[in-house]
Amino acid sequence: SARLQLARGADALADLDVAHELASRAGASDELLQVLQVRALVLESRADWARAETDLTALLAREDELSVAGPNPFLKTRRAHARQALGEWRGAAADLADAEQELNVVGDRIRAVLAACGLALALFGAAEPSAAVAAIERVFREYTRPSSNNPDDLPLLEELSRREAELHLALASHVGGAPEPLPAGARARADAEWAVGCLRLAVYEEQLDARMTEENRRRISPSALELAQRSLARLSGLAPDSPYVTQLPGEGFWWYQQAGSEARRRSPTSVRPKAARTRTSCAAFDDGGAYALDERGWPPLLADRLRTYRARVRAAAAG
Repeated sequence: SARLQLARGADALADLDVAHELASRAGASDELLQVLQVRALVLESRADWARAETDLTALLAREDELSVAGPNPFLKTRRAHARQALGEWRGAAADLADAEQELNVVGDRIRAVLAACGLALALFGAAEPSAAVAAIERVFREYTRPSSNNPDDLPLLEELSRREAELHLALASHVGGAPEPLPAGARARADAEWAVGCLRLAVYEEQLDARMTEENRRRISPSALELAQRSLARLSGLAPDSPYVTQLPGEGFWWYQQAGSEARRRSPTSVRPKAARTRTSCAAFDDGGAYALDERGWPPLLADRLRTYRARVRAAAAG
């Protein structure tokens, strides 16, 4: 744990390997599960996908023994990501299909839709294009935009907005980049899907910028924050540390308070998703070297169709 906090991942991994060996020899089932959980996280952080997939598979084989017994869609989603990185698209699709169903059962609709989006892309990699197109159309047809009043769900909702936009681009690429001759109306459908995807990506960026602007506007000095807190508490008759005073429902927290510590101001950058730190636009998809499609879960065959489709668009524009 200390080595992880010091960013000494290699040393931490070596310690975990030793702990795994000792727990296995001693037959310490609970300790072995704990080691597997931590080691899987370390392996994922180091992009050691083969070993991470092995540990996640071992955990899923014993998911009834984990602290939260029963089906674990979060482990399945993580294993799907590892399998995608390894090119095991069929296994990734199976994991995401199970995860989507299990997340819907527990009412986690946001993550269920994200799993459905990932499933559609994984099916392209599994050489099941008809099933992939059906999965995309099902997402558009059956899933309305989930909502949440939990400010910590904002990154998930923003990620979902981007993923849904990219599904339109994926469908456009699949249709418009198919081997010639294209069926009648295929090019028009591809162009329409591309336009929708581009529009939604633009809206996604605008929403991110607007939220960051609003979060930065809320930055106030500690003394002013304390005064506002006392005034609001006095007017409402609530305790100064009541969540009704310190939180902005559906938007963000004014500050966090941990047990035995002083209040800490929420940093707006802490809830900005990683993918948003690089501008996302249709231009990035047009430039093959500017956007890592594999990091977005695009299988190679779909990425090839994207390049073919956009090359055809540029050729048609050039006359």
